[in-house]
Amino acid sequence: MSKQSLPAEFADLEPLVAEWALPTLKERLRKRTSSNMDELKAFYEVISARMEAVMEFLTGYPPKEEEMPADVLQLVYLAKSFMEVGLAVELFHAPDEPDVFDFERMEAVL
Repeated sequence: MSKQSLPAEFADLEPLVAEWALPTLKERLRKRTSSNMDELKAFYEVISARMEAVMEFLTGYPPKEEEMPADVLQLVYLAKSFMEVGLAVELFHAPDEPDVFDFERMEAVL
């Protein structure tokens, strides 16, 4: 992968890619539940300021991930992490949902 892994319009988000642009649901859940609230809130604040632009940008691409260029796919992964982190920040007020199974025991079938 090149040094620049996001579309040029989102170069400001580049520092988040290595840690947060995770391709699978399990990886995103694992990242969310292993992070503390300060880390989650910091990520959430940075991405939330750009989500409208991200969503607008993504409307120009096919909905199938396998048809997206690699840099756009990294942006999609950041957006998906934002959705996961949003649950913790806005709803749970904790990295994981209280009083539920450990997510590692669950299997998402899509």
